[in-house]
Amino acid sequence: MAPSTRLQARPDRRVSYAGNGARHNPIVIEDTSSPTTSTGSSEPRTPARRSARKPIVRVKAGAVVKTNAESKKATKVTSSPEEKQSTKKERPVQTECLLCATTKNTARSFKVPVDENACKHLEETCNVCIQKILKMKIVDRQVNEAELACPFGNCNYKLDVPTLKSVVSKASFQEWDAALVKHHLSASEEYIICLKPECGKYFSIEGCKKSRRGKQKVECPYCQYELCLSCNRPWHKSGSCSKALEKENQESEEAIKSMGAKPCPKCGVNIEKQGGCDHMSCQRCRHNFCWQCLVAYSATMIHGQGCSNGTRNIAQEHANWVPANLNLAQVNSLIEQAHVQRDNLGPHLHPPVG
Repeated sequence: MAPSTRLQARPDRRVSYAGNGARHNPIVIEDTSSPTTSTGSSEPRTPARRSARKPIVRVKAGAVVKTNAESKKATKVTSSPEEKQSTKKERPVQTECLLCATTKNTARSFKVPVDENACKHLEETCNVCIQKILKMKIVDRQVNEAELACPFGNCNYKLDVPTLKSVVSKASFQEWDAALVKHHLSASEEYIICLKPECGKYFSIEGCKKSRRGKQKVECPYCQYELCLSCNRPWHKSGSCSKALEKENQESEEAIKSMGAKPCPKCGVNIEKQGGCDHMSCQRCRHNFCWQCLVAYSATMIHGQGCSNGTRNIAQEHANWVPANLNLAQVNSLIEQAHVQRDNLGPHLHPPVG
């Protein structure tokens, strides 16, 4: 603590203790007026009152619980009209699917994000129905686009691939992705498929040039299976590509005949019959026809000649019309003769019994 520069006996005199001075031998600097003491006002000073101490509330360890008044006050302070407008509208707990008309949990079964630019149809379509749409497109080979178009005809919205991946299951998306890749690779001229049944993978032939004069051999990089790049068939050592094609077609026809297959009368695809009745339906073009006579099924169809599934239409044969001058007995006699002829057509025109 610095020493006082004023003498206790004479406050008006200031001294300096610097240099050779000391307390008993001070060096006088100057005489100044003695410091005035503030007397204050003449009015008696009221003693200061201490504020009453409030009891200290001890809080136990745990979560702090606010009162209803404090929570309401905090809500009024934090919430503003701008924030209320910016908040999104909450979705209902249960939503009815537009396709299957089933009420399901919204958070679990409707994963298409709600957006002002999104399609309202897909937002209200459940994940199971979206997966079924993808499955139908794969079966029908409608895999030209990776995006999923809205199933409703009056809407042009398409669900992009990242959103589609987050909506459907992992297995469904992998199946959809594999179908897309296979379709685009098969449509590309720079890729060919390995013809080995155990492999079946696509590989690039970008560095290979097809020879117009003769055949050219390529090898699958996955299984080393040899193919002819000129005709896209298994490698044939001897003979030209046209002769190899004729030989392959002949072998295919013999194999089809040995299986008992027949071509569809409408699209020509070979069909193999494995039991059942003779009413066939082509899986490719949905054409309905008779397996024996290949006649198309209709309300007024007539089976072909020799088909065991049909009977002779006597009314359409001109020889069965009788003259108008015959009496009733003569007409009945002709009818009986026609029945006898119908029953004696031969075994090849009647279905097997038992």
